[in-house]
Amino acid sequence: MKLIDLFNKTKVEPSNKAFQVVERNNASFSTSADVNTSDIVKACIRPKVKAIGKLDAKVLFKEELLEDDMLFLLNEPNEIDTVQTLLEKLTVQLQLNNNAFAVVYKNKNGKPTSIVPMMSDSTVIVKSKSNNYYVEFKKGNDELVVPYADVIHLRQEHNSKEYFGMSPAFSIGNLLKTITVSDEAVEQAVKNSAKLSWIMKFNANIKPEDMKLRVKEFEENYLQLQNNGGVAPSDNKYELEKVKQDVLIPDTAVQKEKIERIYNYFGVNEAIVKSDYNEDQWSAYYEAEIEPLVKALSHEFTRKLYNKIERKKGYKVIFTATGLQFASMESKLKLVELVDRGLLTPNEVRKILNLPAIADGDTPIRRLDTALVTDDRFKGGDGD
Repeated sequence: MKLIDLFNKTKVEPSNKAFQVVERNNASFSTSADVNTSDIVKACIRPKVKAIGKLDAKVLFKEELLEDDMLFLLNEPNEIDTVQTLLEKLTVQLQLNNNAFAVVYKNKNGKPTSIVPMMSDSTVIVKSKSNNYYVEFKKGNDELVVPYADVIHLRQEHNSKEYFGMSPAFSIGNLLKTITVSDEAVEQAVKNSAKLSWIMKFNANIKPEDMKLRVKEFEENYLQLQNNGGVAPSDNKYELEKVKQDVLIPDTAVQKEKIERIYNYFGVNEAIVKSDYNEDQWSAYYEAEIEPLVKALSHEFTRKLYNKIERKKGYKVIFTATGLQFASMESKLKLVELVDRGLLTPNEVRKILNLPAIADGDTPIRRLDTALVTDDRFKGGDGD
């Protein structure tokens, strides 16, 4: 079985062709029109997508920052994406499907050369006879099998599945359908308002063509928007009867309650969705929704970009952001007090204030009255 790379970079011939299906996830990428196209869902996931897209990628070796090939790869993961678009694509798929995948391509020496986000019709985890795990992606007639060790896999809501997250369609699919039906009812009511409104009963037998002519004359004379006089003459040749249209319009309170349930599922509220939040609201959202994903990204990128030996030596990838980006100016200015205590460097505070870095601004500074107690300058003359 020849497996063709979806991006037409390479063709892979697996050495072991016998695979055992471990877990199948045909709904790994949502095919539900309600979840995929709902304006409510898109509004709910947008705040997280944009916040994750602002993360900065960093490479550490024993907690020391590195500027090496790995950092360059993270910032330019493939020919199309930047680190921002890569993270946004992964976050969108994670929110819509509770699974997100990116394949790490490596050279013959096992060093990563590109990171490509994957979107497929179905995804299957299989195990070879040698007990190695692989991920099989299928899209149309194309398929790709990749070692699981080379797949960045983000997932949430595991529930009954061990390797995949459960699709949101299982939780909110029916709720979205009821909202869609309610919207369609309103749309239908608007359409019905332009349909039959009057019945003209003629008191004498007239030819069908004359009947149509009378109806047309009445429409043109009295039912056009420009005829705003509000008065029509009486004619004993016919009688008019108003058609009553009973249209069920969804209750506004019920609609709001349903939308609120969608908000609760995605961990947002109206203030977050409309970008009308205050500092406390954003801080709560950041800690509950953004920080866990930042941690998951750091762990998964580290596991898939570095082997065990490199990880044991102290190499790792982290993604950083500060919740203070959305703090009030008053709160930001209070951070200045932390600079001369060595808790923050001048450039760290300047970054929060959207100011450019300065020379030597990455060196911590400290007031003399907050110096270490072991500092010789503060010891007595006899060394006590």
